[in-house]
Amino acid sequence: MSLDARIIALAQAIGADIKALISGKVDKTGSVISVAGRTGAVVVTKTDVGLPNAENTADNAKPVSTPQQAALDLKAPLANPNFIGNMGVTGVITCKATIELGDTSGAGTPAYIDLHSGTTAVDRDGRILCQGGTGSNDGGDIRISAATITAVGVMQTTAELRVGGTAQILAALASVNGDITASRTTGNTSINMNGPAGAQKRVAVYTGLAARWTFGGSNGAESGSNAGTDWWLSRFSDAGAGLSTPIVVSRATGQTTLESLAVTGAAAFSNPMKLPAFTLTTLPSASLYSGSMILVTNATGGQKVCISNGTVWQILNTTTTVS
Repeated sequence: MSLDARIIALAQAIGADIKALISGKVDKTGSVISVAGRTGAVVVTKTDVGLPNAENTADNAKPVSTPQQAALDLKAPLANPNFIGNMGVTGVITCKATIELGDTSGAGTPAYIDLHSGTTAVDRDGRILCQGGTGSNDGGDIRISAATITAVGVMQTTAELRVGGTAQILAALASVNGDITASRTTGNTSINMNGPAGAQKRVAVYTGLAARWTFGGSNGAESGSNAGTDWWLSRFSDAGAGLSTPIVVSRATGQTTLESLAVTGAAAFSNPMKLPAFTLTTLPSASLYSGSMILVTNATGGQKVCISNGTVWQILNTTTTVS
């Protein structure tokens, strides 16, 4: 190798060494020489960077702060909430379980629901109250206080239904399994039935599901002069089918029409007794009305009082068949 070639190779080797030395050095211009007043091999902590309370905790594991816990303490839990004070609800409350009102510890405090619908801000327009519990299930009294109590639909009771004062039931069917007692300490006591003109106002007596008797006001139209809504009593068969109306009392005249009358004792009349009148062609069955008396208006010689012997109608005090 020539001298020039060796000089070039040596220069290249020295240049590579110098480059390696330069690349291994650290530029200390603007370098950190201390941390929080400490020098040397310093291990940086959270205090060194101004975060002494920082924790490397997952978000779902972070604790609740004291202000947050104070706010949560004011909220009712979803399970077994206990409310102290007044609770206001502006929407609909839907409950698919049991609602218990009152003190369940046995303190005997009455439970009540106050209802408001009037124009006065704090008035109580109605109240449902339970009191007087006996220590056993269903041993208390429920009282409803309001100016008017109206039941629409089916109202059923398996015990006594007592009405004192004024109670109004507007229902297609009200079923009571027990006694109904209407009483008051002073004044008159009455049971009133009110309905539209041309409709019956009646009381029905049943055995099982079959009617036996009904009585009340008829459905006759009220045309003035006290006419219409006569009083009547009707009877029914074992199957509940109508048989007849034995008694009808005219509201206009007070006249009472009887289907049949049997007197077992003395009968006293303060006015003349009027017999039913028939013609010869409309005579009722003598066998059906044996012993009964009628007036035949077109008998031979004029109208005659007749009595049935069970076979024919005979003129009274004779054995002559009316003709």
